[in-house]
Amino acid sequence: MRLKRYAGMEKGYTSIAELAQARTRERLGESGLRRPFKDELEKNLGNGPRYVDGIAKLFTKYQIKGWEKPYQTLKTQLAAHDDFVRKEILPQARTDFRQPAELYSHSLEQFGVDMPVEELQSRAKTAFQGDAARHAGARAAGGEGEGLGGHRLPRRDQGAQEVAAPG
Repeated sequence: MRLKRYAGMEKGYTSIAELAQARTRERLGESGLRRPFKDELEKNLGNGPRYVDGIAKLFTKYQIKGWEKPYQTLKTQLAAHDDFVRKEILPQARTDFRQPAELYSHSLEQFGVDMPVEELQSRAKTAFQGDAARHAGARAAGGEGEGLGGHRLPRRDQGAQEVAAPG
């Protein structure tokens, strides 16, 4: 059963959690490597238990036999790995989500955007400024308008109570 291998319970196999921890520690000392983004780490740590529980549900659903012990072992190992990430990686995580220009350009290409980053940024700024000016003009004229993001803006003479109250 592959689960036993993932948990390091078969001869010649090391737990995937142990391997991940060792590889991470090995690379932590390298200068020049960007640390992971904090929000992404927190999201992954939050999702982990749900994924691990999903493994048990699948084994139960398909009536696989003999999965319980390797699953418990792996579950314990993955919880320890999450603790490792919280204690050793999360404190070093970066809060700036921006990617270096080369990596950002590559990411855009993966989504089918073949425009140079500088041109894309210029177009986005121009579009944003045009939208902002159009909405500011509508507000200055005293009318209702759509705010950025498509939200309705209240007229100037409406109080916050009226805007927040339904109907």
